[in-house]
Amino acid sequence: MQSLTRTCFRVFLLIFLTANGYILLSGSVCFWLASHEKLSAEQTRMFDTCNDTWNQGTNAIFRLLDNKVLELIQADEAKNSNDSI
Repeated sequence: MQSLTRTCFRVFLLIFLTANGYILLSGSVCFWLASHEKLSAEQTRMFDTCNDTWNQGTNAIFRLLDNKVLELIQADEAKNSNDSI
């Protein structure tokens, strides 16, 4: 059981760090393009894509964290109920 928990945590950490990398890259490009006065059509499309990626990625990170918190709360409650028996 301990091995399964450790494997799940590693998978969670890999997904979390990968999503953060994409989010930071998208946010940086978006911020860099926003600092220009006039954008070409291609730059505007890139800005829109990076902005969408930033929004969806941020949403995904909060969902990952929400699921992890719920999992930890449920595990703690299960442990407490087993201890009281």
